[in-house]
This record gives sequence, structure tokens and C-alpha cells, in this order.
Amino acid sequence: MTLLPPEVLHPAVVSKRDLLALRDQYPDASTREMCPACGVVSIVPAYSESPCPECGCPIRPCSMCLGCFPRGECPYE
Repeated sequence: MTLLPPEVLHPAVVSKRDLLALRDQYPDASTREMCPACGVVSIVPAYSESPCPECGCPIRPCSMCLGCFPRGECPYE
């Protein structure tokens, strides 16, 4: 799959239901995220978790949410 450049803006995630709808509506959306394990910044799908290309650790596209959700309420969990 070819992702659109991260500079193309897409709607923010506000809930799990919202995430599922946005994933279907914008399958090629992307964002830049830093890997929590190795610190490498990568372009990743905007509405799904993906492995870091450097170390394989899961990267969540946290920048697509309006803010951080309380523990257990993250749409990506």
C-alpha cells in the first residue's frame, strides 16, 4: 500500500468507533511518529498500529488523537 504524505491533513481520532470509521474512509493516510523503543522517526499509517521499520516495536499513531486517553481507553488498544 502506498501512503499519502504526512503533510496531507486528516481528521483526528476521538473514539474507538471514530478510529474504525476513519481507517475505512482514509486507508492511505499517514503520519510521522517516533518509535517508543529505538527513537527512529518513521512515516506510518495514520489509523492503525504498525511495526517500526528499524526494530519492529509497535508504533501507535498517537499524533492522530486530539489528546492522550486515560489508561484503558486508547482507541489503539
